Amino acid sequence: MGLKLTDISHTYAPTTPFAVEALANIDLNIEVGRTLVILGPTGSGKSTLLGIACGLVRPTLGSLALDGVNDAGVLVGREAGVGLVFQAPENQLFAEFVLDDVAFGPLNLGLGREAALERARDSLPAVGMDPAVFGDRSPFALSGGEARRVALAGVLAMKPAYLLLDEPTAGLDARGRDGVLAVLDELAPTTGIVIVTHDAEEFLGRADDVLVLAQGRSEYWGPVEGLLANPAPLLAAGLVLPDVVRVLHDARDVGVPIELFTADPVRAARILAAGLAKVRS
Repeated sequence: MGLKLTDISHTYAPTTPFAVEALANIDLNIEVGRTLVILGPTGSGKSTLLGIACGLVRPTLGSLALDGVNDAGVLVGREAGVGLVFQAPENQLFAEFVLDDVAFGPLNLGLGREAALERARDSLPAVGMDPAVFGDRSPFALSGGEARRVALAGVLAMKPAYLLLDEPTAGLDARGRDGVLAVLDELAPTTGIVIVTHDAEEFLGRADDVLVLAQGRSEYWGPVEGLLANPAPLLAAGLVLPDVVRVLHDARDVGVPIELFTADPVRAARILAAGLAKVRS
């Protein structure tokens, strides 16, 4: 089960002099209850892979399956399917009122207006917004962080099993970032989450699995612990090792026993403290 991509390759403008290979032989499995972070520099194929994962882009080679159903077509816009949040989803807001904007997706699922509005009223609190306060506001009068969360509520109102996000905190101030990250933390136990980003510092602490892309190819695919213990694929892709992880490696290099590598600052502090205690004893 899960959202599974097998041997995915994609070339833009194939059979023409302008052909560009965007992805080559990528395997990926996204499971409910796990958070996958896709890391890579600009031009590494991250956004192309995201489009393929939700069925909006057909791969040149390879297959896509949703919960065991092969080549399931466009996976966004269906209940228990895939929810896609673009890099600047607030640009997609269009309705006169926030509540109507969030209800748009459920209406497209075939729900009646009242049922769709009820979905919207349930989804707004999930992103930290009271429908009694924000429901009758214009989406265009919101702050950047509020608008991002309204757009996310619109996707959640369709009850996707898998949620794909492209640079979800890009362009947000600290308060806006914290709001979006809190929503993702809340969803993580019950949703398959995919976060596409170039920012290892912000998201590796929340990851269960990681895919590192460089020039359309997989440098690493597997549990986050494996990448943090051996970050060579991250560095090979031109990305920066998070400071928290670097400190743990530096401590190990000078003789401190480090049993586990993590990008979570609180866990890292505990691991470092335990290692230092062994050195002193």
